[in-house]
Amino acid sequence: MADINPDFSLYHLTLKQQSGSVGSIIGNFSGLQKSQEVVIATQTSLQLWKFDKGTKAFKKALFQNAFANITNIAVYPTSSKDLILLVSDAGALTIVEYLANKNKFHTLKNEIFYKTGVRRTSPIEYIASDLRGRAVMLGAIERTKLVFTILQNGESNLVHVNSPIEMNRSDVLTFDMKAMDTGLENPIFATIETEYSSPTQKLLNYYEFDLGLNHVMLLESETIRHSSNHIIPVPGGVHGPSGIFLCSEGMIQYKCPFKPTHYVPIPTRAGNSNLRSFIVASVVHKMKNGFFCLAQNQFGDIFKIIIDFLSPQERSFDIMDERESGPGMVTSITVKYFDTIPVCKSLLILKSGFLLADCEAGDRHVYQFEKLGDGDDNEWNSQDYPDELSVMEEEVKNLVFETKSLENIVLVNSNTMLHPMVEMKLSDGDFINNLPELYSLTGSKANSAVKILHNSIQLSEIVTQDLPSKILGAFTTRIHNSDDYDKFIILSFFDGSIILRIGDEVEEAENSGFIDTITTLNIQQIGDSSIVQIHATGFKQVFYDTHDEPVKSLDWNPPPNVEVLSSSCTNTQVVLGLSNGDVVYFQTLEDNTLCENKVHKEFNSSIIGVVIGDIPQGKKFAPFIVVTCKDCTLHVLSTDPRHMLETTTVEKLESVASSLLITTFCSRGSVDGTLTTFVHVGLRNGNYMRYSVLEDGTLVSMKKKFILHAPLRLFPVKVTNKNREVTTLTLINSKISFIVVPEDHGDIKLISLPMPEKFIEPEEEDENENDEVAEYAKIYGCIAPLHSADVPQGLLLTHAGRLTIASIPELNVVDTSGEGCQDAVINTLRSMENIESINLRYTPRACIEHEKTKMTYIACADTQIASSSNDRGDPGADEITLYHTEENDELLKFQQCGYPTSPDSSASCIHVFSSEKGAIGQTIELTNNEGAYRAGIATMERNGDIGDYLFVTTIANFRSPSDYKNTFVRVYQILEDGSLDFVYKQEFPKPVLAIHPFQGLVLFGFGDELGLYQLGKLQLLRKGGLKMDSYEIKDIVDIKSSGFRVFVSDIRTSVYVFTYDSTRNKFSLTFDDMIYRHVTRSVVLDHDTIMLGDKFGTITTLRNNDNPKLGLLSSFYIGDTITSLMKKQIGIGGEEVVVYGGINGTIGSLHTLKTVKEINFFKELEKLIRNTLDENGDFLIERDVLKFRSYYVPRRACIDGDLVELFLDMPDEMREKISSMMERPTALIDKRIVEMRSRVGY
Repeated sequence: MADINPDFSLYHLTLKQQSGSVGSIIGNFSGLQKSQEVVIATQTSLQLWKFDKGTKAFKKALFQNAFANITNIAVYPTSSKDLILLVSDAGALTIVEYLANKNKFHTLKNEIFYKTGVRRTSPIEYIASDLRGRAVMLGAIERTKLVFTILQNGESNLVHVNSPIEMNRSDVLTFDMKAMDTGLENPIFATIETEYSSPTQKLLNYYEFDLGLNHVMLLESETIRHSSNHIIPVPGGVHGPSGIFLCSEGMIQYKCPFKPTHYVPIPTRAGNSNLRSFIVASVVHKMKNGFFCLAQNQFGDIFKIIIDFLSPQERSFDIMDERESGPGMVTSITVKYFDTIPVCKSLLILKSGFLLADCEAGDRHVYQFEKLGDGDDNEWNSQDYPDELSVMEEEVKNLVFETKSLENIVLVNSNTMLHPMVEMKLSDGDFINNLPELYSLTGSKANSAVKILHNSIQLSEIVTQDLPSKILGAFTTRIHNSDDYDKFIILSFFDGSIILRIGDEVEEAENSGFIDTITTLNIQQIGDSSIVQIHATGFKQVFYDTHDEPVKSLDWNPPPNVEVLSSSCTNTQVVLGLSNGDVVYFQTLEDNTLCENKVHKEFNSSIIGVVIGDIPQGKKFAPFIVVTCKDCTLHVLSTDPRHMLETTTVEKLESVASSLLITTFCSRGSVDGTLTTFVHVGLRNGNYMRYSVLEDGTLVSMKKKFILHAPLRLFPVKVTNKNREVTTLTLINSKISFIVVPEDHGDIKLISLPMPEKFIEPEEEDENENDEVAEYAKIYGCIAPLHSADVPQGLLLTHAGRLTIASIPELNVVDTSGEGCQDAVINTLRSMENIESINLRYTPRACIEHEKTKMTYIACADTQIASSSNDRGDPGADEITLYHTEENDELLKFQQCGYPTSPDSSASCIHVFSSEKGAIGQTIELTNNEGAYRAGIATMERNGDIGDYLFVTTIANFRSPSDYKNTFVRVYQILEDGSLDFVYKQEFPKPVLAIHPFQGLVLFGFGDELGLYQLGKLQLLRKGGLKMDSYEIKDIVDIKSSGFRVFVSDIRTSVYVFTYDSTRNKFSLTFDDMIYRHVTRSVVLDHDTIMLGDKFGTITTLRNNDNPKLGLLSSFYIGDTITSLMKKQIGIGGEEVVVYGGINGTIGSLHTLKTVKEINFFKELEKLIRNTLDENGDFLIERDVLKFRSYYVPRRACIDGDLVELFLDMPDEMREKISSMMERPTALIDKRIVEMRSRVGY
């Protein structure tokens, strides 16, 4: 039962899932012919990705939360499809099937073999699957190895896992494990191991699994080089000679039981000839007439390994003398340089000729093979190296190769990833003129970047044109109903209209048939071959011939002194709202002419707007007209001839409406294509409302969302595919413009449009513009859809006196996805990510935002590389200042191959980044092997002037946390434009890892010492502090404050709360934590409450309860090392929440539930969902969710929103079951979940 009176509870929701992978595999998981999918496992989830050869797009098709820590993944082949093998901290071997018809992962078997958790003896570190699906070996780091056999019933897809066979060896450490390709012989698993008794010696062990005896034995063991680290299986059977490539420092060996060994060196990159290569990733690709292997070293260089053998082996292992030859005997192996790409976790080759690079840090790339590297480049052959000694004694000059630009492969696609996320910030948005945006520091070395997560749709500018005056309206239209594309663009001004004809070029039409001396209110294609132009004094219907020339026209005018205020049209209908309060309705006759209906509808209040919806399929006319009046009423009128213009529904609005729109959507998942019609209402008070319309015209299911404190205008955005299917989206236009994404369960999700400033070059801005004109230029005036041959999915955007034509590249998928237009649009918008990357010079270490100038200062540093600017400036200078125009071109050359290595050097810089402009304006390159690792800002007094100062911690000759030469704090003054001016630097005894402003001074945390400093003329002056070794504090990593209370966080011993007595200039301990926590970040929620994130992935809330020990309020396990914590409002109409970021790219939020009723509701709902999914076996891994969320500390006072949201996608029978137990209707539960999502996220 839920608590009757809980006093505190949080609601957790993951906003962006992890991107850092544990492993990735490729196979035919769907069972469809010639299909290949990629499955990527992150620490806590499983994802399925698909590659489109036509568009070269690599997209995520499925995400499923595992609620467990996945440690490895492998492919298990069967006769019909490939299965997925997972090992995790659940202590189970999980066999997963992908159900293509349901687009979900289904667990076939969870075979429990060990206790939960991650231990060095847990056999969950390695997984090796026999290529023919006969056996699977699991291995631990120490001692434990298990072999499973899996039997499958092909008809029922049921699998049976036999009891594991143990092959445990005490005091043995395992470094790698792979399954060999032995053809039809017994499976053999090769491992690299070392024994405790001989720690400097490694062994290559072959374990054979005898299928007949059901027994595992050690087939052979041989001593190998101590630097051996990687095994690459070689194809066997009819494909190759079997065996393995054993990779070690600077050398690759071919090995196979009872066969001769071949040796070949790994080439060395020019400039790094003193550093030997290690292979860290590899892939073997089979072709019809052979195979090849690609192996990548720690610098990103890829080598092609070619093996020459006499003929396909007939038997697995023929015992031969080295002088003899026979079937399967290897004659030589050859290594040659292939290309260089970022260092990868996994390399996968698709049969369609593409290489997927799952990078260790940064984006995921897709490359297309141009060549197979069979040119005349240098190569190294094992025939020149008879033994290991000959390889090691080879002169370095004979092993050198030059890196080059991509030659054999070409980059065709990149997926933006956020791992490793070192830091994350949330820019402030006023929710009037701009929205908050998340930006994170990711990547490593030359591939580091600031990733800005725009909550906006990506627009590609085609052209922006200045126009003579302010645009009042923009319209596009076809001429004939059968036209595939728009033929006219009509721009309306206060004194006339401009008509543009769309052809090979867009030019002004000479003979359009339209009136160009009036202000156009609306345009619509009518019937087969006519267009209606609506204006204040009536309308004109123009008819066209087959050559698009006007042949006749028809005019209609209202009574004298009456004007048309609003209008709406379909292909067969026109409805007008007149200034005298009448609604006039027209329908087309058989000759397509518009005929006025004799029945007028009169309203006692001024008409604000009228709208008529889409025509239902199989019908000729739309069934309803919606009218809104100045008296805050909303009327639904019927177009049924029997009840013409009769009112079916009247709704009272909370404010005067400013705009109306009707859209129709097919209910997702409906078999019979049930249509739902929505009425959208934009109010003058900034609220957006949406109603569903029943067949009788009744308005139901009202949803409301506050957008902005400004009137809202609604525009239709029509998306059309090549089959002429049309999907109409709602666009809300105000100071910020949004597209409404149709969501199930009544959710209202908004995606903003980029601000108009994006389409204005800085040099185009007119400094003489008055404030009103400048403000108008920052918002869109009118928006209209455009569909042409050159711009399939486009928009016309007007802002001030400018017209921009832009395309929406993401929506071009409607012509290639194979889905219906509506499904393609909705799926694209729901999964769309608009992430902008700004390159950094080195690995980011810390950042701090300056609120006044909206600048962010990013500290970057790398060790063992040469600075990219060591040839600039004065050789004796302490730093070099660069600007973005100088550095961008230089940085590009290091993107592919990285920086030159230099073991005793460091490279570091400080970037000045503008989050508003999305660009780096200033870069300060540090010299003297100093690396910048922490940063902080404080407002302080110096020489009688108060200013803002940036403090940057630098470490000279950094090798490890305990091995460095000197550590300093560099002080910079922040100028009015946000740029930095160096003041001085001061040496400290230990690295300053925490910097925080405090009472006009600055607090430094270094080692076990807290210091309070002020700015002196020539150096920092210590004003107070405290030595904390008596409190068991060793390394202060974070400082926060509230008033005179200081929260000091230690990397090992949690948080300590000190009170500063200004009269005595003394810090005294007030509270501390009850247990040790390895804190990485903290955020103060109020004067008595602090939230902590630790390196093991737990977020904890502590509060002072008038007790010497802080009380535990909440604890929740995330599954990712916390690198960011902040308290801000993130969503439109949402509330202030705590936003966190994780090292693997996780972004989530935590929100305080307001009432006891709300807490009890979600507690009970979460419990029922958890029990229902557990009873039905619907969890991916049989891991108790409560135990998972209580990984190190029992979960307390936090609702698992990720689990709660599974309710929305459950089968109907399960939803009904839970609803009945909750004693609430399903729709109400959906509504509560959706409301909570809007409060805590985007």
